[in-house]
Order: sequence, then structure tokens, then C-alpha cells
Amino acid sequence: MPSRITNEVAVLACLLALFACRATLASAIVPPWQGPDEPGHFIPALALTAPPTGESMYVLQAQVLESMAKHRWWEPYGGRTPDPLPTLFSVANERLSIATYSQPVYYGLAALVLQLPPTPNLENAYWRLRLLSIVLALGTLGLGWAGTRLLFGGTVAIGATTIAALHPQFLLTAISVNPDALVIFLGAFTWWLMACVIQGRHVEMSLLLLCVTAATVVVTKRNGAPFAMGVGIFVLAVLLKRTVRGMPRRTLVAIGVLPVVAAVILLSVLPAFDTVTSQFAIMWRSGLLIRRPLEQGTLAHAVEYARISIDYVWLVAGWLRFNPPEPWLWIVRVMTVVGFGSAAVLTVRAPELRRRLSIAWLLVIVQTAAVVSWGFWTLQSPQGRYLFPVIAPATALLWLGLTHAAPARVRPYVAPLLIGLLAVMDVTGFATVLIPAYLPWG
Repeated sequence: MPSRITNEVAVLACLLALFACRATLASAIVPPWQGPDEPGHFIPALALTAPPTGESMYVLQAQVLESMAKHRWWEPYGGRTPDPLPTLFSVANERLSIATYSQPVYYGLAALVLQLPPTPNLENAYWRLRLLSIVLALGTLGLGWAGTRLLFGGTVAIGATTIAALHPQFLLTAISVNPDALVIFLGAFTWWLMACVIQGRHVEMSLLLLCVTAATVVVTKRNGAPFAMGVGIFVLAVLLKRTVRGMPRRTLVAIGVLPVVAAVILLSVLPAFDTVTSQFAIMWRSGLLIRRPLEQGTLAHAVEYARISIDYVWLVAGWLRFNPPEPWLWIVRVMTVVGFGSAAVLTVRAPELRRRLSIAWLLVIVQTAAVVSWGFWTLQSPQGRYLFPVIAPATALLWLGLTHAAPARVRPYVAPLLIGLLAVMDVTGFATVLIPAYLPWG
């Protein structure tokens, strides 16, 4: 048993090193500001490290636009750098806007990172936050492996982590200055906590941390709300099924201590704390308004939207502008349908796995259904990164499904063939999307 654990840890270390190398290579290819909404998320974090004046926001916008011009942000999309260069986002591009402090957790964390010595200039601050996203992604891989191993064993955990480590869109999210990195990390942390509950490890503390993490996800980014709903269903089911000794006393202690700690942190890092509540209400109200005309809400439109969502989960770069070739997309479509379809069959036919698979399905279905339907009815472009809070349970289901889809006599050969296919797709993703899109403009 010890040698097996050592081998698993060594393989995990290799996967983390592989992902770090891929992130380094992708960072060398993809210039700053090319991740979705990066300028708008960068400014609130940097503003927390400076005096909170309206003038400083205008200065930061001008500085970010100068950096975007330096890195030729407009050119990969067929445009030209404005001349003269605007000093406001609203003038430079209709898609540029500044995020508010209605979801403050990421900006507080990013500001703390930026305040570490030495004090960075704007360019160095950007790269420091990109590094923060990569570190969070590495933590996501580690926690995803730990949770999957508790539920399904080391082989499935390594296989699922391999999918995530070689996933092209997860890589792009990991090199973006964006709250998604923190939401995804918290999603993997939650997956590990749920696995601890299922296996009876530190149940009381795990349930408490699940509640705290779910609340944190909601105030980190709006697309974390469906994930928090899935966690809430799980916690409620556990509490209804069993009585946890000592839970009330420990919960009361937590209720008394955790809000105080959270208030101190927020008040120390948010100069605009008094406006958070109103901004949060505005953000949710605007996000829940249905904008799609009813005549467009047909089954054909919904199926097409679902297909695009699958494509964008696997790879789309440059603010949804650069797609892989159609044959590449057909491979991932087949893998997705076959993998999850086979996992559904396995859930029905394998009673010994049903409970653990059901936990994964709960998170994946709630997140996918909520995000895809929300995007469809609000006319939002489907973005794979919104589904990555459940990347750990999703990759576990996908690996189990794909490895069990083949006939039993060839099943031992499926894992190496699948890993080889993922590696080839990763290389071709770089070759057909990232390099053509960005290297000519680097």
C-alpha cells in the first residue's frame, strides 16, 4: 500500500509539473489582457492598493489602456490600436467595463497579493495576478485529485486529473486575471470536503466548511451560485439523513466567530464597503432579466446553444473569437457525449458506485443546467469557464464513462489511448488556435 500511494503522489507531481509547464508556455504565447474581461477585473484589485478616489480610477484606466496598446490588444481581432489612444474604457471599446465590488472576495485576495513586497508597477502587477491564477489552478488540480481519490480510488483520480491537466480551456482560464480562478479553486475544495463527508472523515467540520465555502463562492462571482445550490442540497440531504453529534455546539461557535473575521477582512480591504450591498442587488437584478424573445426560445435554438456550450467548454480563445478547426471540435463532442452517456449507464448498472456517482451528478447537473439555461434566456454567450467550478466531479464522470464505454476485453488499453488522444489534442490546440492567433502580434 505505501508504494502505491507513493507512486500516485509521484504521478500527481508530474501532472502538476506538466500543467505548470503548459501554463508557462501559454503565458509566453498569450499576451496580457487577452483573457476574458481581464482589464475590468484588474482595475478593482489594483484600486484597493491605492487611495480610493474617483480620479485614481480614471488614471488606472488610462494606464491599462496604454498597456493594452503596448501589447497590441486590438490587432488579433482585425482592428487597429486607436490613435489617439482613449483614456476611458467606455470610449476605447464597447466590451470594456470595470467590475464593481459587489463580489469582493477575489479583489480583496488580489489586493493582498499586490501589496506583498516589492511594490509592483502596473505591468508587474498584472503578471503577479496571472501567477496567482496559475497557483489557484494548481491547487484546483490537487484538491480535485484528493476528492476523486477518496470517492473512486487512485486510478480514477489520476485519470480525471490528467483530463484537467491537459484541458485547453481550463489552461486559458488558469492564465487569466479573473475571479473565475478563485471560484474554480473553491469548487475543487468543496468537492474534496463532500468526499470527506461521504467517507465519514471529519464530518462535522467538513459540513461547516461546506456552508462557509458555498457562501464565499456566491460573493466571489455570480456564476458560483448554482454550485452553492448543489452544495446546499447535499448538506441538507446529509443533515436530514443523520444526526451529527456535537454539531450544534460547534456550529454556534462558528456562527459567532466567522462573521466577525469576515467583517474585519472586508472592512480592512474594501474602501467602498458601504456600497457593496446596493451593487450586489443591482448585479443580481440585471443578471436575472430574461432578454431572449419568446419566439427564439425554441427547441432548435436550445439544442444549438447546448452544442456551442460543449465547444466552448473545451476551447475558445480571445474573448470568444478563436475556435479550433471543426474536426477537432467533433472529437470533443463525441468524447463528451459518449463519456457522460456511459457514466449515466454506469450509475444505473453499478449499485456499489451509485451513491458516489450521484454526488458528482448532482453538482454537474445543477451547475450545467443553471448556467446554460441562464445564458440562453439572457442572451449571454456560452462560456466554458462558467462550468469549471465542477471540473473535478465532471472529469471524474468523464474518465469513468470513457474507460467503461469500451468492451471489457479492450478496456485495459483505453486509458493510455485516451491520455494519448488528450495530449495530441492539447498540442493541436496550441498549434491551431493559440499560436496562429497571438504569435504574429506578440
